[in-house]
Amino acid sequence: MLEPDDETILRDFVPLIRCMMDRKDIPQRKLAALTGISKTRLGLLLHSDPTKRSPMTVDELQIILHALGTDIVAAYVRIKASGTIPQPLIERHDVLFTMICDAFVDMPEGLIVLLEELEGIDGSEVRPEWAVPVRRAVVWKLLDEVSAKLARRARLAESDDFRI
Repeated sequence: MLEPDDETILRDFVPLIRCMMDRKDIPQRKLAALTGISKTRLGLLLHSDPTKRSPMTVDELQIILHALGTDIVAAYVRIKASGTIPQPLIERHDVLFTMICDAFVDMPEGLIVLLEELEGIDGSEVRPEWAVPVRRAVVWKLLDEVSAKLARRARLAESDDFRI
């Protein structure tokens, strides 16, 4: 049985799912065909009134998100961002969420392999408080890369040799 907090978290996925369905023009009937979940069950899971929704299993959530072209990690990141970022910005920068999730989902495996190769350093050396500086470093690196790309575009646009 789900704890109330877990159920609340699962229910938070419904507005995102409904938004993705609208954005991709996938009505419930089509989603039912894509997922193998009956239209009736989808109606209960995705009801617009949260008090009338049936609890969603993790398997159902994964199947629905997969049919909409995303996964639980990316959906959770979008939900978390929607608390502070307006929806139009989230939609405009949708590829950013995919890139961040792709980059970070596999990072623990890579770091564990790296730590195992280093003599004298193990997992006990890692500290949770390092998350903030790591996040800051990633943001700055991304900013540097975007700035460099914009500078290259500007140089090309100003160049006498630029021909279309």
